[in-house]
Amino acid sequence: MREVNSTNLGQYLEANTLQQINSVIANAKMHVFPQTKSDIYRLALLYKYGGLYLDAATVAVQNFDWLVDIAKLPSQLISNRFGEVPDVLLFWNQNFGGFFEWEINEVYHTKSEWRLSIFNGFMAAVKGSEYVKEWMDLFQ
Repeated sequence: MREVNSTNLGQYLEANTLQQINSVIANAKMHVFPQTKSDIYRLALLYKYGGLYLDAATVAVQNFDWLVDIAKLPSQLISNRFGEVPDVLLFWNQNFGGFFEWEINEVYHTKSEWRLSIFNGFMAAVKGSEYVKEWMDLFQ
């Protein structure tokens, strides 16, 4: 387990990656909330290293050995567009929106609803996850 924060982020991400992220944030056409900045850094770390992200509000009540068998989870809990074994595990945030009025994005082959939210306090991904890469690309 590692704590990553603004003072040690450079130990985990290359200078050019940090510069690119900061440029995206500075040139954003909309207001960028502090949480959004954290999301982008978090995704970059998951893409580079893979692993499990838990925010400070997440309490573990058991070990995470079950992640080894992620492909056995119910399909609605996983994103499995890039092969037989999923490369990312995300949960929907039930507090925001519902599954209706879907919009199809032909570029990223995704469906989304403007009020639907992914819970980003718990994310697991393999190193180099294609899904995480596409998610990061949405910020550009």
